[in-house]
Amino acid sequence: MIGTNRHFVYAVINQIIGSRISGSDGDLRRSGYYIVSFADLLEIRNIHSFHQSGVRLSVLAETARHARMRFDTEYPFSDRRFMTDGAEVFAETAIGLEDISDRSQLAFEEVVVPSLFEPVDYDIDEPIRWYPAGEWGLGIDPKSVCLDPAYAFGSPILTQHHVRTETLRDSFIAEGRDLQAAALTYDVSLEAVKIALEFEREKERRRANVEA
Repeated sequence: MIGTNRHFVYAVINQIIGSRISGSDGDLRRSGYYIVSFADLLEIRNIHSFHQSGVRLSVLAETARHARMRFDTEYPFSDRRFMTDGAEVFAETAIGLEDISDRSQLAFEEVVVPSLFEPVDYDIDEPIRWYPAGEWGLGIDPKSVCLDPAYAFGSPILTQHHVRTETLRDSFIAEGRDLQAAALTYDVSLEAVKIALEFEREKERRRANVEA
């Protein structure tokens, strides 16, 4: 769903998530797929965003090791304190902007705070909800669809109605592609069905790109 090629996705999973998968944790894999939590998904998404802004995967892997110990978390890249200047990754600490590396020196150079945290709702520093529509470039309200592990097992849902976008898409098809019928079935507006359809089309397009 993050919209990149599968080789990069698998490399990230193997380096960041795969390190936690052993023979006794085989239930995390099914028929060639990884089963990941919402926290894992956000971590992959954020790593991809850092990588797109110019941070090498080797730098991310090194930074992850140090940041996990320093901040006592399995998901350092989902923490809002992290920033990047396109080459190294930094975190906001009590003493300022600090380079998370062996040097642990205070960094004073100008950095760019990435926009990757804007589509994510946090409870303090823990991500709890993701709104992907805006960063996907869809022409809909950027917060009209979300992934929230408290609903539908983390599947994409209409934020206002808590109805899965896939469910509305399937209802639209089952009703002979009748927008009104699909809307009445789930007591949502016609616009809500249109939003679900557009989101599902983009989701499937991105899935096809990853699997190609």
